[in-house]
Amino acid sequence: MSEIKLRTRYRIVFVYRELRNGKCVDTPMMYKNSGAVDGDAFREYVEFSKEIENSLPTKCIIDDGWTGVCIITYKLKEKFVYHKKIYHIFKTRKDGVMIAYQVDVRTGRKKQINKKVAMRRHKAQLRREKKSKKKLAEAKKQVIKQYQRYAGCRSTDVKYIM
Repeated sequence: MSEIKLRTRYRIVFVYRELRNGKCVDTPMMYKNSGAVDGDAFREYVEFSKEIENSLPTKCIIDDGWTGVCIITYKLKEKFVYHKKIYHIFKTRKDGVMIAYQVDVRTGRKKQINKKVAMRRHKAQLRREKKSKKKLAEAKKQVIKQYQRYAGCRSTDVKYIM
């Protein structure tokens, strides 16, 4: 049995104005840090984001949708395996005519079929394979812990939050 793999993603973005003589200057500045770490580093990155927020002039932070913190720790599921029931082999005969074989994965038997039908089925199977990989990519992460500040989790991670 495989052990559960954890990963922590963090995205820390603060748009703020510099504080001079008690007033916020007009030119906006930005602090940005993001990435992913294997394992459970949730607590460390929450503390890290709070330290950054405390070091910035709090009254000068611009909350315009860009500013935000999103830290999530999630379980990584196993690799995706698409089990094909049939696949197709395309060949060209000596006289230049293209032929197609349908192969049953379980038995390994080849059966010659119409090339157009085989091409259509092959393309349909590739589409199904691609679609199921996308579905798995979305269901691959199971979020355990999440920390959000402002509009932080309005990133690509938001679709993984359950």
